[in-house]
Amino acid sequence: MRQRYWYRDGRIVDKDGMPMLNQYELAGEPCAPQVMRDTAEYESPIDGRLITSRSHRREDLKRNGCIEMDPPRKPRGLKNERFAKKRSLKLNPELVKDQNAAERHNARLYDSRRR
Repeated sequence: MRQRYWYRDGRIVDKDGMPMLNQYELAGEPCAPQVMRDTAEYESPIDGRLITSRSHRREDLKRNGCIEMDPPRKPRGLKNERFAKKRSLKLNPELVKDQNAAERHNARLYDSRRR
């Protein structure tokens, strides 16, 4: 159902003066913070102590002079040569190799379908 709203006294309201509801209020879902569960228990590979929570893990890493290893980040940059050339932008050479392999793969698929 379409409704009209007005901006009055610093608020967005409908014709009756009722405030505009957000998607959660319309759906009836309560707004709540996202909760992340704790890690499962495991034995420390460094000194063999039992790690039961994230705080224990941080303490174990600090105690043994270690740092947390994050997953590798995806390399940033452009990989499409035509797009970069048209806009006079630089390419990321690491990504270009992958793009060329992907283009060759797609060309083979296209050729096999045409036969």
